[in-house]
Amino acid sequence: MDHLIFLKTKRKKRNNKLLFTEFIYRNINFSDKESWNSDHRLKGVNLEAQTNLFNTLFEELWNEEWFAGGYLWKWFIDHEKVGGFENHMFTPQNKPVESVVRANYSIVH
Repeated sequence: MDHLIFLKTKRKKRNNKLLFTEFIYRNINFSDKESWNSDHRLKGVNLEAQTNLFNTLFEELWNEEWFAGGYLWKWFIDHEKVGGFENHMFTPQNKPVESVVRANYSIVH
């Protein structure tokens, strides 16, 4: 079943809005397959995959009336010392996807 159809169906049965308590995508190949997988042995950097997945999340869900929003995982306080183009973990900080996150969180609905 398509994820969007599944979410809409669940939401409709309960007649409430959905809030994602966290949403995450690593910047590795196939990061949408098991987005929760934090196995440090998974290497390789795919900045485009992470950017595409966040774009899809914002395009498909952000403006749905039943979507209450979400919390981004993994944002660090010491911004300048985390993430970066060679980092293959979850944070969007100091990666191309950060501009996608900033643009969508700055939109007032």
